[in-house]
Amino acid sequence: MVTRIKSAAVAIIIAVIMLILHNTFVFNLALGFIICVAIWEVFRATGYAKHQKVAIACYTFVALDAIMPALHAHGWVLFFNSRLYYLLFIIAVCVMYLIDHKEFTYTDFFFMIGVTSLFNYCFSTLTNMAREPGGVFLLLITLCAAWLADSGAYFAGTFLGKTHLCPEISPKKTIDKFLTTEMRLVGKKTSNMNVTGSSRNKVKDRKNVNSPKSQANKVRK
Repeated sequence: MVTRIKSAAVAIIIAVIMLILHNTFVFNLALGFIICVAIWEVFRATGYAKHQKVAIACYTFVALDAIMPALHAHGWVLFFNSRLYYLLFIIAVCVMYLIDHKEFTYTDFFFMIGVTSLFNYCFSTLTNMAREPGGVFLLLITLCAAWLADSGAYFAGTFLGKTHLCPEISPKKTIDKFLTTEMRLVGKKTSNMNVTGSSRNKVKDRKNVNSPKSQANKVRK
């Protein structure tokens, strides 16, 4: 648990630095590093890290996709867009599959490409958030939600639950606590939607009351 607390403290420091520098090139570098680490953990836990050449190609692709938007924002290397280097990534993995198809099977091929593409797509939303008005707030909410859900599942799984979810990735998390956490998040999201919906209805009612038609009806009465 002490190790978990230390890692959480380091993660908070990194998150604060990323929020402060969200409009700089450092944010893209840090995001690329985080995506590479996340994909590496999945490959290591599932045994696919043994395909080192393919794994390096995956890390290179996600790093490029995290860094290139910052370069494109300054008008640099616009010809080298995401479609081009994604195509080059797929071609490179296909060539490696043809060369070493006995050891690197088609299931390995699709799994590693699928995990890389999925993780890259999910994390790239952080780059889009950083560009939006109020991007710092959106990033903060996203990071806090992920951190609270992960920490809650870990600490509750330490004291509650017996059936482990993914023991090789996170041995302290259990299925029962995972379900509890998900139900809690859904309930919180539903309550937030209800509050938002009621506030919007109040605003609409105020607008209707102050509208010219309602004022005219009052005068007639």
